Amino acid sequence: MTFAILGSGTVAPENRASQNEILDVSRTLVCENSRQERLMTILFQKSGIDSRQTVLNTDYLTRWKAESTPAAPGLGPGTGERMKLYAQHAGPLGCKAATLALKDSFTDAKEITHLVTVSCTGFVAPGIDAELINLLGLRPTVERVHVGYMGCHGAINGLRVARGLAATSPEARILLCAVEICTLHYRLIWDDEGVKGNALFSDGAGALVCGQPSENDSPVWTVHDTGSCMIPNS
Repeated sequence: MTFAILGSGTVAPENRASQNEILDVSRTLVCENSRQERLMTILFQKSGIDSRQTVLNTDYLTRWKAESTPAAPGLGPGTGERMKLYAQHAGPLGCKAATLALKDSFTDAKEITHLVTVSCTGFVAPGIDAELINLLGLRPTVERVHVGYMGCHGAINGLRVARGLAATSPEARILLCAVEICTLHYRLIWDDEGVKGNALFSDGAGALVCGQPSENDSPVWTVHDTGSCMIPNS
């Protein structure tokens, strides 16, 4: 079986901040002493990142620090408030990426037979899969599955799921959409491991249209196989 990527789309939010701007905010909000400031600076400067785009601007982080709950001083809003923001932004962001992928593959939304969504930075019910069906105008009978909480390799597992679906349905046209809003989980207190994410992660979405190619398709890429290996004690 040939499993092909027929089109792709990526999108990032409009709010943009330079790495130096985010570093300044992090030093002010997170660091408690000169050692932490020095380590934070090294993390940011060695990241290889010039700027990042987010659904929330840096003013949110300052406000969150000030609005921390009594039960969790300095930690910012609770999970419920963060998930409200996830529900507000995840679907529309994913929709933009999916729209680009459909256009890139010359695929009409009604041609999609399967929908695979991927996310590890939030949860909402009904999920972003249901929201994408409505926003994109997919068929209500589209078969769907969500790959959740698998971290940085989530989209690869989404591809594996899509490849399995294509193997059993040669005519399938599968839309894979991954969306992450890491800004919601910005660390507002010092944590030797957790603050690494402050220097690296941001928000965005990516989508693919894939399946077994027909004679009229021009595959961009073909996926031959996927694999997984968990390193002991990692």
